[in-house]
Amino acid sequence: MPEVGGATPAHVQDYQRTVGELRLATSDQAADRLLATLIVRDAVHRQLTDGRRDAPATVEQIVQLDSELYELVSRSPHRQKLRRWRRTLAPGTESWWWYLDQEASHAQWHDWNWVWDGLAILLFAVGLALLAEMARRFLTGGPDGLSWYWIAIQALIALVVVGGALTKTGQALLARIFKRLPAYWWAYGRLAIAIGFVGLMLLSYNALPAVAQLFNNRGSERRAAGEMLTAQHSLERAILLQPEYSQAHYNLGLLHEDMLDYEAALAEYQYAAKGGLDTAYNNAARLLILMGRPAEAVTLLQGRSAEDQATQVQMSKNLAWAWVEQDAFGNALPLLQSVLALEPEHPAANCLLAITLEGLGRQGEATDGWNECVRLTGSAFPEEVRWRLLAQEKLQAAE
Repeated sequence: MPEVGGATPAHVQDYQRTVGELRLATSDQAADRLLATLIVRDAVHRQLTDGRRDAPATVEQIVQLDSELYELVSRSPHRQKLRRWRRTLAPGTESWWWYLDQEASHAQWHDWNWVWDGLAILLFAVGLALLAEMARRFLTGGPDGLSWYWIAIQALIALVVVGGALTKTGQALLARIFKRLPAYWWAYGRLAIAIGFVGLMLLSYNALPAVAQLFNNRGSERRAAGEMLTAQHSLERAILLQPEYSQAHYNLGLLHEDMLDYEAALAEYQYAAKGGLDTAYNNAARLLILMGRPAEAVTLLQGRSAEDQATQVQMSKNLAWAWVEQDAFGNALPLLQSVLALEPEHPAANCLLAITLEGLGRQGEATDGWNECVRLTGSAFPEEVRWRLLAQEKLQAAE
């Protein structure tokens, strides 16, 4: 290593030579080469402290050789011999190279570098698996702007971090970054980068529920605006990002019901019901009745209660309706009475009460119910339209 402005000084040449010999020494030669190198380092120290100043390039050479010596002693099986040599030579504490066994004892973890490198590779693999899973969820069913943005950011991070740690170009960059550290510290650096990468991927993965909520909200807004296809895409994307998102399943069920796809709506309601969503139980029961399966609706609702009063009213109404469809008017009557005690002008409950009273042979009371049914029902639900027409027929027949 020539020095700028002249030849390399002799003491640096000797130091470079002995470090090289120590690096290449066999196990039989290692102890002698180590002692010789430390003695030559004493000579370098004397040159540095005799009042003369070496050129900057020479000092930089010495710094690099010191770093290599530190690494070689840390790896040497003979480093414990330094204690015995110190008793004989009695070097001062400023001669740090004679005390490297004390620092090296704390650096024995470098013997496990293969473990740290293996663990780093494993962590990189875990991080890439998380990235692949996020990409699958975002891109299944067709990408959109937010999906592309999210995946592009994660992929760029992966390219920089994983590529930087595992490719030759990246390792060369790390070598420049860590050049003032012993080489065995580089394994710790790669492990730290891998831990940071996995941590970042975990943060991104754990943020998926929040992103799913954004898609769910957008789907609900598009449904309210009548943009059914856009709403369906957003709600399905929310479910892809968070498969157990009960509210998104419920909202997608509402969308399918709007489009009269009762089978698809029922499947979404049933999935949402598994998440404990009371309104999903209620809507699923209503669809089962509309599809001619009232017994299943009874099984779904019987014995179930909701914390929210409005939902409880609807569940009681639908359970009563399921009993009415099976001509079990005695089971339906107390349920309808409890609903009307809370909401006297409940349209469906008044209609069902009229049907129930007529089924029980209480024609006079049924007439009042038919009148309320006509007065209160509208065109919001197909069953109410049907009951209104039935009520009108009954009232005309009574006249």
